[in-house]
Amino acid sequence: MKIRLPLGLSIASGVPVLVLVSVGPVAALAGPASIVVWSASAVIGLLMAFAFAELTGSLPGVSGGIAALSAEVLGRRSRPLALISQWSYWFGWSPTLAISSAIAAGYVQTALIPQSPPWVGWLLAFAVLGLSGTVNIHG
Repeated sequence: MKIRLPLGLSIASGVPVLVLVSVGPVAALAGPASIVVWSASAVIGLLMAFAFAELTGSLPGVSGGIAALSAEVLGRRSRPLALISQWSYWFGWSPTLAISSAIAAGYVQTALIPQSPPWVGWLLAFAVLGLSGTVNIHG
């Protein structure tokens, strides 16, 4: 499946919203150092995007993420490296799903049912995870 422009724009439109919502609390917590952290994060993200764009542009027939790209570039000897990189990537992103679901559930709980007990937020978080998994499985 190729990502077309409307799908890419809809995915990318969620990122600035979450970043802009979190700027205030992060700045209040970290102070002026937060500007340095945001700038460094933006530069690192941009460099990673360029690296992935270069890799996928030069290897258009390879799909499967960083593990498949590294296996293709480095050859047969890179199978352990590809395996380690794929599992590391998976373990690195797994907590993000739970954290994002909990944050989204907190926003929904605060907006729709502000006087509800805390367990309602966790129930909403599990519902968000379940819905995301269902959409992922069934397309």
